[in-house]
Amino acid sequence: MQNEYAEQGVQFIGIAVRDDLDSVKRFAKEVSINYPLLVDTEQAPVLAKAFGNRIEALPFTVVVDRKCNIVSRFAGEMNERAAKKAFVPFL
Repeated sequence: MQNEYAEQGVQFIGIAVRDDLDSVKRFAKEVSINYPLLVDTEQAPVLAKAFGNRIEALPFTVVVDRKCNIVSRFAGEMNERAAKKAFVPFL
């Protein structure tokens, strides 16, 4: 979806919460992740909580609109349909 929506200003960012840099690099290569990944084992949980992940769910998705407002949060895995439903209305 990063490729599909990049021209419309969509930017996905992944945050690795409990993984070391080498593990994240291997995983990103294996599954062809094409968006930035933040790897910070100390601050990532703090950042996740700041975005509203109070239950420490993984994965946890936050949609931020063009005005930097959090418009959606989702705990757990999202399929493509759910992901599009979460962000397409804000394009």
